[in-house]
Amino acid sequence: MLNFYRHLLALRRAHPALSVGSFTMEKAEGDVLSYVRQHEGERLRVLLNLGPEPVQPLTRQAESVRDVLASTLQARPYDGTLLPDEGLILSLAPEA
Repeated sequence: MLNFYRHLLALRRAHPALSVGSFTMEKAEGDVLSYVRQHEGERLRVLLNLGPEPVQPLTRQAESVRDVLASTLQARPYDGTLLPDEGLILSLAPEA
């Protein structure tokens, strides 16, 4: 747990969007909370599945996911599925 917090703090220092960027909360769907942080062309999406079942809150086709910056469960590529009790920080392509 301590290493995960250290990882999150390092992400916050490395990605200004997480600390000084704009915050856009999206409509909650079921057990999923989602918001976007944006700053100087960088876009990050935070997804939180607060439920006991896997969900598919968005797909790569709906939004260009570049990379998974953090997962509360394991290091893995994002395949469109958010596992039970998982949180993700995703790097997104800049808006056109």
